[in-house]
Amino acid sequence: MTTFAATPHSRSGPLERRPVGGSEALIDIGTAGIRRSGIHRAHAGRSGTSPIAPGHEIAGTVAEIGLTVTRFTPR
Repeated sequence: MTTFAATPHSRSGPLERRPVGGSEALIDIGTAGIRRSGIHRAHAGRSGTSPIAPGHEIAGTVAEIGLTVTRFTPR
């Protein structure tokens, strides 16, 4: 599985979302959890790799699916 985090390259405007690809699913995130290590890294300024994406433990609903997705159905 490949996941992506939205990271703005410029703060001059909104992020553009690309269309959902064939084997991809778009998830509407209802909640996100941030582990203590993510908070510590953000406050200490030690990300290891930059940028970090705190809140990567998520729960949500499937909003859209690609043409080849068969395991999930959007709500």
